[in-house]
Amino acid sequence: MTRRKASTGSPQPSKRTKVSEDGTRSTNGSVDSPTTVRGTATDTLQDDAIDEAKMKLPSSPVSPSPAPRTSRPHRAATQRALAATAVIVAEDDATAAVPSRDLIHEQLFTPITETELKAWQGWSDIESEPEFFNFILNGLGIQDATIFELMGVDESSISYLPWPLGLIFLYKFVEEDAEEEYEHCPEHLWFANQTTENACGTIAMLNIAMNCERLGLGEHLTRFKAATQPLHPALRGHLLSSDEAIRSTHNSFARRIDMLMSDLSLKLEWAGAGKKAKRKNANNKKKRKKAADEDEPAFHFIAYVPMGNDVWELNGMQEKPLKLGPFNGDWTASARERIATRMAKYASYDESAGFSLLALCHTPKKENAAGQANESNGVGELNNGTNGTSKWGPPTTNSNDEDDSGVRRAAARKGDYTPAVHFWLKKLADKGVLQRLATGEPDDQIIEEDEMV
Repeated sequence: MTRRKASTGSPQPSKRTKVSEDGTRSTNGSVDSPTTVRGTATDTLQDDAIDEAKMKLPSSPVSPSPAPRTSRPHRAATQRALAATAVIVAEDDATAAVPSRDLIHEQLFTPITETELKAWQGWSDIESEPEFFNFILNGLGIQDATIFELMGVDESSISYLPWPLGLIFLYKFVEEDAEEEYEHCPEHLWFANQTTENACGTIAMLNIAMNCERLGLGEHLTRFKAATQPLHPALRGHLLSSDEAIRSTHNSFARRIDMLMSDLSLKLEWAGAGKKAKRKNANNKKKRKKAADEDEPAFHFIAYVPMGNDVWELNGMQEKPLKLGPFNGDWTASARERIATRMAKYASYDESAGFSLLALCHTPKKENAAGQANESNGVGELNNGTNGTSKWGPPTTNSNDEDDSGVRRAAARKGDYTPAVHFWLKKLADKGVLQRLATGEPDDQIIEEDEMV
């Protein structure tokens, strides 16, 4: 609002001008004709001029004010699209990464190499065959020793053996009774626990060989025995299972499919550990009777060896060794009695129980056989220096003939014939022979169908 200056002369009272809503003006209550107030009119003209100028300006896009992140649906849609694209790409990559069936078969049936065998951390199953045990025994560097198979546990079955140093008993594994009184391992006894699966055969052999002073252990096992003698049996077993030379020798007969099955078995066992824990409080007797029905039967090797004046049962699955008692002369009598008791006990509730008995015997070379026969009159003297009467004659010499049937059988078992068998079956399938054998259709009809396809 602007103020007017008064005219010259006497002062006159000021007049207040009011503007009504319809644009009329009144002074001191009087209403005049509609007239625009000067100050108000100026402002109105300025506003009109500004509006007119804006209308003449070229139109330009107006940027809206940025909206919050939550009010941008296009960004969420973009993220969903990117996620969907990533899924599609991942599926394509996964599909492309799956090898063909032929490639899978080629890799599955490829013979194992020595490098792969040494790098593999598992232990494979070994059959209870003397030829295979002798191969491993020689591979470990143990000298002047041979494994023989026994057909029974009676005296007549064992009388032909040349100086037995230990027995290896194979049976279907069951939980042991808690009533057995196991003793702490004495310092003079070398005993290793089994800390890994499928290693019981080699552990049983070593639990015998490490306690026989007359056997040559070779450089590696001699150092290993000296390093592990002061240790606990569990730690000995851990170091044994971690030893690459011992493990790779044990796996001499492993095929690729055996390695894959061993890894799969370990994985399934790990997955089922929680389920087995829920049945931990089950009755031990019932558990033994149902062991063969619950899972695939597992077989276990244990050793019997004379040491000092006593006979010991060395079971790698037990923390401590079991002393069977003293012996005089024939130490195998105590071991055979214990084995016969085990066989009768297991066979009472498991008709399919299978057993095998091997003997590790002292068989020096020809140049050493005569001298050692004169030095010792019995297996008791041979093992630990005790006096005993031997019913066994001089030790049988160990043959180095490469044409020996046992050596040839072990070499044949060491070969992997799976690739050849797979290739042969594939060719038979391609020729339609397998289809004829499965359906009984004649070859001519199969050939005609193949030509039509």
